Amino acid sequence: NYEVVVVDNASSPHKPTQELCQSPRYNLLNMKCVHNPVLGLSQARNFGMRYTTGPWVAFLDDDEKIPLHWVERAIEITEKYAPDFFGGPYHPVHLEPKPAWFKDRYLSRTLGAKKGWLENGEFLFGGDLVIKREWLDQLKGFSTDLGRRGSTIDYGEDNELQLRAQGLGAKVYYDSELYVFHHVLPRQITPGWFITNAWYQGKANAKLFNMEDRKGKSPIVYTFKQLINSIVQA
Repeated sequence: NYEVVVVDNASSPHKPTQELCQSPRYNLLNMKCVHNPVLGLSQARNFGMRYTTGPWVAFLDDDEKIPLHWVERAIEITEKYAPDFFGGPYHPVHLEPKPAWFKDRYLSRTLGAKKGWLENGEFLFGGDLVIKREWLDQLKGFSTDLGRRGSTIDYGEDNELQLRAQGLGAKVYYDSELYVFHHVLPRQITPGWFITNAWYQGKANAKLFNMEDRKGKSPIVYTFKQLINSIVQA
């Protein structure tokens, strides 16, 4: 019912990825390993989807852990609701003990316990995102002007794709049971990281929503809004 495509995105050498795919533990998976020489998250996603054959393409990150029920639940959603886009939340998993002040909700991405259709302006999360193949073909994939590129931090590629799809009438569904776990690095649970992350989120939002509404707001406006939201959440 499913296939797995692992994209090695411009790593050099890319031997570890090949070793992963050839590991005996993955013998039961229908897995393909492909090497994409062009650096970038959007580049990797667009490259990987060319090697898929199914009517749905799920995008999951390399630092995530997928629950055993995930594939079964995803298939149920396609059969019961037939959305164009769908996804769920992701929750943090710590590689090292977390500091006393840190709460998991700081790095959770969730729309709550809801299950249902999203309205325009509501977005699924890029690390837990399933898209009907025909929509990916129509939209020509993710914008390569947005998204992380190696050590260069950038965001917004997943929201930009959904904005274009929503403008064309795509049906978007959220299911709180379709969750994944995201591995948290020690550097991501420091105050400095939260400030830096808010800055880059703000820059991405400025680029994305200025393209959408043409209001020309300064990136600083979006950055402070993102930072305030982070503080309020904390």
